[in-house]
Amino acid sequence: MLLDILTEDPVWGSWSTDALADAAEAGFICINPVIYSEVSVRFTTVEALEEALPQRGLPA
Repeated sequence: MLLDILTEDPVWGSWSTDALADAAEAGFICINPVIYSEVSVRFTTVEALEEALPQRGLPA
């Protein structure tokens, strides 16, 4: 889902964006370490990754 959003996937991007927004409105969301590491390979720095991830609902 996050990769669909971050890569602006033309097939799944809109669905994934809506699904993530719905989840955030329903309650607290978080990213487990496995998903974080899978998403991180698309970024050159941790700072760039952190900037790209949604901040609302995620632990600090």
